[in-house]
Amino acid sequence: MTPPAPPGAWADLTGASPRWVRTVVYAALVGRLAALPLGLIVGAVWGEAGFAGFSGLIEAVDLRLILLAVVFAPLVEQLLVLVAVGILHWGLRLPPWPAALISAAGCCALHGLVPASILVFPLFALLGIVQINRARRGSLLAGFGLGVLIHALANGVAVLSALALGL
Repeated sequence: MTPPAPPGAWADLTGASPRWVRTVVYAALVGRLAALPLGLIVGAVWGEAGFAGFSGLIEAVDLRLILLAVVFAPLVEQLLVLVAVGILHWGLRLPPWPAALISAAGCCALHGLVPASILVFPLFALLGIVQINRARRGSLLAGFGLGVLIHALANGVAVLSALALGL
């Protein structure tokens, strides 16, 4: 008898596989890279006005920003994702993807009610689906921890990018 095939990249990306390191890396990269085309669209349609008031922009890197972006924001925002998908998926019985997408839309509002808030939507959608898939695998806490790691890595990439640009 042949052993079952290992989970594919989609299962790794969405937290449905046991390979949690791949989930963290894939989700952080996809969530962050998905912001690039969205940012181009926002810039083309609204110009600089589309980014005014967006809390995801980095103007200068200092210790406070690093702690906020890599420690505090991932913990607090993943707790909000957990509560939102908990209410939507387990409370209201929405299917996993609609619950994750609705919670992502709510989390976008935390970054400002401006067009650029859409930049964080893919990351928050992935955080929601990872939370649901990990809870299905038996651990709500593992989903929370993975979400925090994904978010911290994605924000860390943004901070390192800002440092590389000399901000």
